[in-house]
Amino acid sequence: MRPSSFWGSPRGRRLPMTMSVSESVVFGSIPQPAYMPCEECGASVPVGERDEHVCSERRRLEYRLFQLRAELAVFEGQSAEYLESPQGRFALWYAERERRLKRA
Repeated sequence: MRPSSFWGSPRGRRLPMTMSVSESVVFGSIPQPAYMPCEECGASVPVGERDEHVCSERRRLEYRLFQLRAELAVFEGQSAEYLESPQGRFALWYAERERRLKRA
């Protein structure tokens, strides 16, 4: 009786998922990206020009808001909830009252 190999198949018979010693897989090198995102503003910058890149303030602000979108959504929900509460409605009324008194 022959000894069993991978998943009990007899040695000498190859399963489709097995490889013989003479076979090899060559992946080559992993291609490197030509562009990388700027850490400050998120713009795609050629890898060789990262040191020369200058972020625009508008792009930096938009990127920061994009990063904080989940936190902003939570804050908006919490502030809306507060303003619907009795304390929040009083705060709105009082702020409006103070604003009108200062105008007069």
